[in-house]
Amino acid sequence: MKTLREWALRVQFPDQGWRAMGLEAGIDAAAAYDDAAGCADVILADFERLVNTVDVKLLGDAVLTRHDLRAPVPWWSVADGLARWSLEDNRARWATTPCPDCGSKTVLVMPPRRVGMSARYACKSCAFDKTDRDDGGFWAEAFAEEIPEAKPLPHDPRRLTLTQAAKLVGRTTGTVRGWVKSGDLTGEMGRYWEADVQAVAAQRRGEGVAA
Repeated sequence: MKTLREWALRVQFPDQGWRAMGLEAGIDAAAAYDDAAGCADVILADFERLVNTVDVKLLGDAVLTRHDLRAPVPWWSVADGLARWSLEDNRARWATTPCPDCGSKTVLVMPPRRVGMSARYACKSCAFDKTDRDDGGFWAEAFAEEIPEAKPLPHDPRRLTLTQAAKLVGRTTGTVRGWVKSGDLTGEMGRYWEADVQAVAAQRRGEGVAA
């Protein structure tokens, strides 16, 4: 998050000094996701400009570079985070399917610890112990469980990305970014309140009519 925040600030306020911090202590998953998504929106909104500058190589390093995390590193990339903490849930769980030998619902499903290893199904009430490769993959199917459909994280629709703000008031993202740079519009990590965006747009329209 520190890496993402630094890049969002670098893109949004290129002429100002900035020092990003990591996630705040105690922040919940939904707020962390919203923070990360806001940073990504800022970066992607200006990506066409970035790909034509030297910044694109630095951004590539921030996202794609893999470090040897056994030694101290100056910063973590997005790829480092994904390598360290997989997006998949690899924790062991109790199977809802009963043990085929003793009939007890005490089969522990243990996902593979790393790529290439087998998943294991071991009953804690008897000697049943199989892997997902035994019997032609039969046990992998027998203990498979339907993954519930992911529900979208809660998000306040009044908090807009740069692109959404521009679309709301019929302006370009460059125009809205100009409001931010001039201090007329303030936001928090790439999100702007809908009412603030509309107020600035109305003020600018009024100034145009007066002129």
